[in-house]
Amino acid sequence: MRATFPRTSHIRQGLLTAILAGMLASGAASSSSSPPRIRIISPEPGAIVAGETPILVKVVPGDHPVIRVEIRVNGELLAALVHPPYRLTWDAGFDLTQHRIEARVFDEGGGSATAEMVSRLLPAGELVDVLLVTLYATVVNDKGKFVDGLKREDFKILEDGVPQAITGFSADPGGMHTALLVDTSRSMRGDRIQFARKAARAFLDEMKPDDRGMLLAFNETLRVVRDWTDSRQSLASGLAELVPEGGTALYDALYGAADLLAAVEGRKGMVVLSDGRDESYDGLGPGSLHTFREALEQAQKSEVILYTIGLGSHPDRDTDFSGRYTLAELLDRAALTTGGRSYLSTQPRKLKRIYQEVSRDLGHQYRLDYYSSRAERDGTWRKIDLRIHQPGHRARTRSGYFAPAD
Repeated sequence: MRATFPRTSHIRQGLLTAILAGMLASGAASSSSSPPRIRIISPEPGAIVAGETPILVKVVPGDHPVIRVEIRVNGELLAALVHPPYRLTWDAGFDLTQHRIEARVFDEGGGSATAEMVSRLLPAGELVDVLLVTLYATVVNDKGKFVDGLKREDFKILEDGVPQAITGFSADPGGMHTALLVDTSRSMRGDRIQFARKAARAFLDEMKPDDRGMLLAFNETLRVVRDWTDSRQSLASGLAELVPEGGTALYDALYGAADLLAAVEGRKGMVVLSDGRDESYDGLGPGSLHTFREALEQAQKSEVILYTIGLGSHPDRDTDFSGRYTLAELLDRAALTTGGRSYLSTQPRKLKRIYQEVSRDLGHQYRLDYYSSRAERDGTWRKIDLRIHQPGHRARTRSGYFAPAD
């Protein structure tokens, strides 16, 4: 009996058919698989980029594991990141030109996706529209101790919830302009003014060589006792000239003092001491023409750090003339929104310790700069949230700023 076998050509044809079917099936499976997705979180499209700029990318994997994420700026490969979080810091320089940032993700199934953002182009004639924001921050731990030695990458700034690129950083913010604003109304007579003089003198003794001070007194009016000077002797002699008399125009004094500090460049603060509510000499009406809100807004626009001291028997119970807020509440709000601190004291002899605490607080500050991602000069309030990456640490700085208005 003779055996028969299929021809070789038939075998080859069967193999080719099987291979082709497998390829088609594989292609169909590949085409139906879900590709990865990618998005550039920071910086946002149209933002101004300058200096050390963080680039943060969010990746949503598809059906296959992610192999790598490539980040390019203006066509140049900066990094190929293989593990999340997909982020890096890029030095954008300060030419404020347009940049194209591209992020591309690749997965094991051959899938890929790309995201792009283009920064805002600022020709030379538009450089005036750049909003440089400077923050002075004090950092403490959960025990209230000052935290020194932090670096730029330990901080995160959000403006109206949008992350901002920190373009400048210093753990030594430089000299300080500080205005001492002392209540000299009639209620400050006796021991109160005596202890106030001694306490302010202790503050002057803590001044550094590159610090400058101004001495202001107020009752129903604001008076410049000593203009800006680096002479501790001149400021100390001015303290001896403080004479209590008249009513208390606290809000007018805050407004006027903040207006005086508006022209000062750099780090500036105001230490405010008051022992009573805003009240006229006869006690029949408020002492100020300005409201507290107007005074606070002027301080915010002048970028002044307020340290407020409420002196009296019951500063946490004595209300303003409207009866709505206590002196303690008003002083605390003024300090909180400008990045300072508020203090209450029922005993004048404790003022010296408070002034020394203020001086130490000012000696432990960081400076942070960023270009706002919103360059519009619309006069709106921009909320600032300064965060510390290290657990148990918290930063204190101003709560926001008013954008310039055309």
